[in-house]
Amino acid sequence: MISPRHASPGPSSTASASAPQALIAPRQQSDAFVADLTAALLTALTAAAARPAPRLPDAPTLGGYGARVIDLALAGLETTTQGAYHSAWRRHVIPTLGTAPIDHLTSGTIDRTVQQWAATGLTRSTIKNALAALTRITRQATRDGWLTRPPQPLTG
Repeated sequence: MISPRHASPGPSSTASASAPQALIAPRQQSDAFVADLTAALLTALTAAAARPAPRLPDAPTLGGYGARVIDLALAGLETTTQGAYHSAWRRHVIPTLGTAPIDHLTSGTIDRTVQQWAATGLTRSTIKNALAALTRITRQATRDGWLTRPPQPLTG
């Protein structure tokens, strides 16, 4: 008895050179397929472009947002530090930057505000406390998705 391993292949197992050609679609069919796919994609993109973009909610003001998150932003600090930051926030940050939409806050805006505070005679310690409170609020705004990254004011 001859083992199947040594048997010669029969006519049904012989591959012809034209067999792979049967799997390839004629050029006209593939061109038509690509044209149909392109047309469908163009139609879908045109329809999507005609729809209005979803409107994001308006960003809150710094003052409104800060009022909601200041306790969270200052959590973990010593009670005396929290008191100093709260005071600087209420007395200096809110009056100068409180009405600005939080997503329009920039490093330059904060730098100019610090210069304004210094020009009005605020002490270095008060300015540092106001900046620390503002930094904690903007970091929380970044975590909440209102800012892509917190503004980086000049220090010193």
